[in-house]
Amino acid sequence: MHHRQRMPPPPMYTNWDHRNKNEITDITDVMQNLRPYSQPPDVTHNTAQGGRRQTAADRVNRYGSSASDDTIGTGTGRWKVSAKIQQLLNTLKRPKRRPLPEFYEDDDIELEIAANPKDPNAPKPEGGCMTPAVGDQLVIPSGLPRNLEAAITRYGSGSFKAPVATVLDPNGKLTTTLTYGKLLSRSYKIAYALLTKQFSKNGDTSLKSGDRVALVYPNNDPINFLCAYYGCLQAGIVPVPIEVPITRRDAGSLQIGFLLGSCCVQVALTSEACLKGLPKNTSGEVIQFKGWPRLQWFVTEHLTRTPKDWSPAPRLKPKDWSPAPRLNDDTPAYIEYSTDRDGSVMGVTITRAAMLSHCRTLTMACNYTEGENMVCVLDFKREVGLWHSVLTSVLNGMHVIYIPYALMKVNPAHTVRPNESQPGQLDADDHQIQS
Repeated sequence: MHHRQRMPPPPMYTNWDHRNKNEITDITDVMQNLRPYSQPPDVTHNTAQGGRRQTAADRVNRYGSSASDDTIGTGTGRWKVSAKIQQLLNTLKRPKRRPLPEFYEDDDIELEIAANPKDPNAPKPEGGCMTPAVGDQLVIPSGLPRNLEAAITRYGSGSFKAPVATVLDPNGKLTTTLTYGKLLSRSYKIAYALLTKQFSKNGDTSLKSGDRVALVYPNNDPINFLCAYYGCLQAGIVPVPIEVPITRRDAGSLQIGFLLGSCCVQVALTSEACLKGLPKNTSGEVIQFKGWPRLQWFVTEHLTRTPKDWSPAPRLKPKDWSPAPRLNDDTPAYIEYSTDRDGSVMGVTITRAAMLSHCRTLTMACNYTEGENMVCVLDFKREVGLWHSVLTSVLNGMHVIYIPYALMKVNPAHTVRPNESQPGQLDADDHQIQS
């Protein structure tokens, strides 16, 4: 009979004090190397990990022992990060803003040189620098009126039946003619209406001397443009001639709208035929063009008669109207728009002194005299066409024959036919006519 050998019983601690002493000693050994770790571990540092596995003692002393600090610093064990996270952290460490010198790199000169390459075969400038010379003083003829308003008054009262403008119809025939007497009366009507009409809804007069208004007339309607232009001059209002808007989102129209907004234009003068051709909304009002300020459209035709005692001159003061103050030479006469190379529209303010001096200079240079005939094939609203056919011609009491561009494009010989019956001068940049 076999007997199974019994295991010896576990040792019995008879002395409880000795057992507690040993446990306290073990805890004391652990606490001696334990020191507080105030900073969080650096998880951004990642190096090659060690080959050994942490033991329980290492996990207990990971905050205290120096070996555990090295383990944390090298990124092994608990604080190991992947390569993608490490790449993200490195990216976040980089500065988010570029250094200031990078924002101030002036490369406009280099771009301009690259855009405008120089031709090596181009001739080089030679000689000394040119300096402007002071020319002879302008000799003003004694018979010229002192200004354009005085010219209209002189020719409108002295030779009121003399023609000031004639327009050719699409067939090339002389049809509509405006006399100096009609120009005087119609300009007075427009000036009186602009200074007395209540454009605003609250009942106050919206236009005063010095305000700007837009002149919107097509290229085949110079007569209404003449009357509106000189009506503005009589009232002391600054006209801004512009092109007729075609569509709501036209790029050129957008630039014109910016010009009108910068000039604080609130009223647009036009003809009845032009107003009918403008695009309108469902309620019958002219649409709001993109980029344009809100305008009050005013037709300058079929206006009521002015009072008998009314006149733009300050010496005549009717009871229901206060005349405009006397305008000095530095007051703006009109604003002409000009187009830059990039297509932007700019406004050029012409003072009354500059306008009158320009008219006198052209009179002496071209030898204009009263009663002569002029043929205009240019745009009468700006530049050369405006200077000659609208301003200088009226100052000298001349007759201008306007040929629409559409007719000029079909048959350029129409510029010669008026001269056969009525000898005069040709107002054009190039006097060579090609058929």
